Amino acid sequence: MALTDESGTMTFSAAQTAASNKTAVTGGSWRLPTETDWTNMFNGCGGYLGFRGKLATAGGTVLNGNYWAKADNYDYAETIDFTSATYSSFIPASGDYQTSTLRACLAF
Repeated sequence: MALTDESGTMTFSAAQTAASNKTAVTGGSWRLPTETDWTNMFNGCGGYLGFRGKLATAGGTVLNGNYWAKADNYDYAETIDFTSATYSSFIPASGDYQTSTLRACLAF
């Protein structure tokens, strides 16, 4: 997971493009996180609060508000609300009428 947000809020399509355009690292590339990615990060850190704590320890900025995620099995966008740690909406991926924040995920 990136330590900081991408600049400003953006549509789902713009978020996918911005994530994939981040500079690749050896053995990995950046992408929009999926619901499973977020869930695995929470579980791996002992829950939502543990994730926030580990992110802060690593020098990252706090997640606050709505962030983009891609549905695991469908062509849908999702947002996760970090004020309540819940998935707050499902949106057809072709309907770029909502903006949210992007925190890219490193896939390797």
